[in-house]
Amino acid sequence: MIFFDNDVFKLSKNLNVTTINYGLTDISILDNFYDDLDAVNCEIEKLPITLVGGLYKPDNGKKYIDGRKTYIQNMRGTELPYLVNDQLKKVVSEITKVNLSNIEVNEKLLINCFKELVNFPKKTHYYSAHRDTFNHSNQVSQLAIVVFLNKFYEDGEGINFYDFPKKDWNEYKEKPFIRKDELDVQYFLQAKPNRAVLFDSLIYHGQVNFSDQFVNELRLTQVIFFPIF
Repeated sequence: MIFFDNDVFKLSKNLNVTTINYGLTDISILDNFYDDLDAVNCEIEKLPITLVGGLYKPDNGKKYIDGRKTYIQNMRGTELPYLVNDQLKKVVSEITKVNLSNIEVNEKLLINCFKELVNFPKKTHYYSAHRDTFNHSNQVSQLAIVVFLNKFYEDGEGINFYDFPKKDWNEYKEKPFIRKDELDVQYFLQAKPNRAVLFDSLIYHGQVNFSDQFVNELRLTQVIFFPIF
């Protein structure tokens, strides 16, 4: 019998936070995010991967693998530690100066899984440049954290933050690939193990794959959303 140990998802008491302004807004880099990244990854390995389908991902399984691992706390006693003690909300509140009572945390453990396959056009296109919109009509904004979970990253692997698109966003939002000459990179953040980045989810952003690292292994990132009311 295999059990999922949600107790390992404890934040480090030694977070190293660096906040920078890159032209559009602030982003904050949180190094040493989890107390025990190896233990976190052991639990994540137990979760199955579901491929993202629909019209938005017609080449999934052909040019790339884009999947999700999820865990949703739905019973008393199955909570993630950083939700039970409000530790993560307090960190976000301290960094952003948003009142603690106005911040919520998505209770879903969401892991993005990605791997390059044949004909993945990384030399000419950015993959999945997007923004994450609100889930509730009475939200005033939304923050996001992306946590880099792999044990090692080649140079050039990470996340891009883009300027506003050169065309109407409606022309892009259903396309997984966007030509590199159609987006201006405002800031590139190099991925590191156990590094997280906090930012406004409406900023255009997306993963970057400049090396061949994720031809041979899965790229794993956790995403946490924070509705602001």
